[in-house]
Amino acid sequence: MEPEVKFHTIGIVWSDFGKHILFALQEGSEYRLKLTFSVLHNIVSGLAYKNTVWKGGIQVDQNRGMLGTFVPQREPYVHTLEEETAPSGVLARSVYTAILKFVLMSLAQFEDDDKKRHMELNYSFEIRKRR
Repeated sequence: MEPEVKFHTIGIVWSDFGKHILFALQEGSEYRLKLTFSVLHNIVSGLAYKNTVWKGGIQVDQNRGMLGTFVPQREPYVHTLEEETAPSGVLARSVYTAILKFVLMSLAQFEDDDKKRHMELNYSFEIRKRR
C-alpha cells in the first residue's frame, strides 16, 4: 500500500502570542510552525516541506527542509519547524500570502518537480507594528 500522511493541525507557536488572532505576528517576533500528522498504511520516507511567501504578488521568502522518515503509529507525530523571525519595519507591516507544501523525496531529488505531494495549504498572515 502507498504511504499516506494525514495532517491534523498546522499552527504557529509564538512567544508573544497573547490575545492576538492566529497568523497575525508583531514585527520582529520569533515564531515556529508546528505540525501534527499521522502516517497511515506504510513507512513514509523523505517527507519534506517547502513554504513560499508572497507580499503583493512578489515572492519574498522561501524555506525548505526535510522532516524525515516516519512509520505508522497510533499517536500522531508533532514536529516543530525551525524558529524564524518575522520581518520588521514600516515596509514589512502588511498582509502576506503563502503556500506550504509537503512532499516525499530523497535528498538527491530535492529540486525535482516530479514528487508525490501529500498536502498543499494556502494561507495568509499579517505583520503588525510591535506594541
